Amino acid sequence: MNTIRIAVSACLLGERVRYDGKEKRHALIMQLADEFVLQAICPEVAIGLGTPRAPVQLVASSTGIRACGVSDPGLDISERIQAYAQMQCEALQACAGMILKSRSPSCGLGSTPLFDSQSRQTGLSDGLFAGQLRKCLPDLPMVEDSALNTNDAIAEFVARVRRRAQRC
Repeated sequence: MNTIRIAVSACLLGERVRYDGKEKRHALIMQLADEFVLQAICPEVAIGLGTPRAPVQLVASSTGIRACGVSDPGLDISERIQAYAQMQCEALQACAGMILKSRSPSCGLGSTPLFDSQSRQTGLSDGLFAGQLRKCLPDLPMVEDSALNTNDAIAEFVARVRRRAQRC
């Protein structure tokens, strides 16, 4: 029986939870279900945002990086996402790894576009959920879907997950 748990962005498992109501099912990640328990996670849905929903982007501000609406900059979900991430820190300790959606304002791992107040891209950042989890779970193997594009990349991630599972 599969007992090693990997948390995975729900959209990568085929759930229609993205802002546009679509999914991003990832065939190589789905193959991991033969060996592991894949636990779907979607911070936006968990904090009560609907599907579809208005898109958000990361914006650098004087108070730090914020997740604000693209067409409505007054929409700010930053505190809710960060509070949810903090709440998940303890629950996700039971996982041996995590696979997150690249470029997501919540889940990206260094690939999420960062904008200034005039909507000009100024760089890349972690999504707010992923960044918080990196701080509270620094030893948890985390990877983006975009890094798992070959069988070798999957095998390397699986090896890290198995090492983590043996330590816990």
